[in-house]
Amino acid sequence: MLKNLVCVWAALQDGRSDDATIARTWGLHPMAVRGLKPLARSLSEAKLRSLIAFAVDSDIALKTGG
Repeated sequence: MLKNLVCVWAALQDGRSDDATIARTWGLHPMAVRGLKPLARSLSEAKLRSLIAFAVDSDIALKTGG
């Protein structure tokens, strides 16, 4: 889901907003794009980076017993 969110966010930043175009470009389902667009629109680059860092840190901690 995080990868899909980043893809949708990047497409919106590039000025693309058509669900079908975004889905085709990134290989996503159009309904997934439609569902993620409101969240993607609400995120600044800093918030998105923070979310990614949190996910990465959590994944590493889970896999290493942290």
